Amino acid sequence: KVTDSSSGLVRRPGVISFIGILLWISAAVAAVAAVVVFINRGNEDFQAATGQSADALLILAISEVIAFALLAWAASSIMSGRRGGRMFVGVVMGIRIAASLWFMITHHQGGFLYSGIANIAIALFVLWALFVNDKSEEWFEGAG
Repeated sequence: KVTDSSSGLVRRPGVISFIGILLWISAAVAAVAAVVVFINRGNEDFQAATGQSADALLILAISEVIAFALLAWAASSIMSGRRGGRMFVGVVMGIRIAASLWFMITHHQGGFLYSGIANIAIALFVLWALFVNDKSEEWFEGAG
């Protein structure tokens, strides 16, 4: 186990903290997006700029609230060492890799190609950090 010799507590690896902080930032962005879209859903200029109706924007705001809740739960789970959060993030990263590959195959030009490569690289890093890194394995065994 990764322990602090002075206190005997299990220490969270830096890579897990990094992933958790990124998840918390993503949750905050989703919360802000939900509020902004919800407040502006009736604004005709906002609707024209997005090309969406008020009802579609309400659905988007609700979707962002759900994304916020899932991201906040995953961040909290990762930071506290719960295996459920670890598996959830692993599944999401697997879906992200599959979606990126699909976009790279079907839209193999410019930004889609580079975005797909970046998304796959990030997802592989997260999967490595959660499931292959020995310190992370010890963290989830000791904390969870």
